Amino acid sequence: MSDLGANVRSTFRWAISFAHFIPATLLLVALRPLLGPRLIEPLLRLYSRNVVRLAGMRLEVERSPRIDAGAKYLFLSNHVNVFDPFVVYASLGQRARGLELESHFDVPVYGWLMRAFGNVPVPDRPSREGLARLDREARDRLDRGYSLVIFPEGTRTRDGSLSPFRSGVFRLATRWGAAIVPVSMTGAFEFQQVSGFRLRPGVVRVRLHDPIEVDGRTPDQLSALAFEVIRSEMDSSGPRPRPPR
Repeated sequence: MSDLGANVRSTFRWAISFAHFIPATLLLVALRPLLGPRLIEPLLRLYSRNVVRLAGMRLEVERSPRIDAGAKYLFLSNHVNVFDPFVVYASLGQRARGLELESHFDVPVYGWLMRAFGNVPVPDRPSREGLARLDREARDRLDRGYSLVIFPEGTRTRDGSLSPFRSGVFRLATRWGAAIVPVSMTGAFEFQQVSGFRLRPGVVRVRLHDPIEVDGRTPDQLSALAFEVIRSEMDSSGPRPRPPR
């Protein structure tokens, strides 16, 4: 009976979140050319907060005082579930665009949002042409004053642990020049896993760590530094036994 009740409550939360997500996404896509980038950004942050709040997530955000709200960064976060892009964007407090798999741009509604707001497509199958376009479009967003949000694991965790980072983004980071800000999310795996349907309302803590300058560091050094910062924060928050389905 308790499992049935939990499933019913999860179904209700998914329904409420989607009931907000679909019309709000369509409204944002329609308003963007009318309002322009400066006015649309606060609405995009409110929209992101509402997506996760209606699903039952309470965000607690800790931001390093060394982060300059007017600077451009590469925000690198661990990746847990489908809510992650909304969690990270709601936590930043500054303009940013995400690197998304190219196939995500074909997803109805969500893909429309990605295209309308200028997220950067990442080739599902790496190719020279696709990587050149990724480099070109990422530089364009940085030149226009946007930070970039990246999930360097490349996939969502299956067991709550941090997977090795893919190296490509760090090679590009040394060319882009923007400092890296590690972002650690804890509590997201307890909230929802990629292999499960159930939502477990609770607190997700997001910490934006001190920036890491890329100058004078190799891609491997940058990857190791960012990985250790995020892993240490995840370890310090305590063990994460897999919740029952």
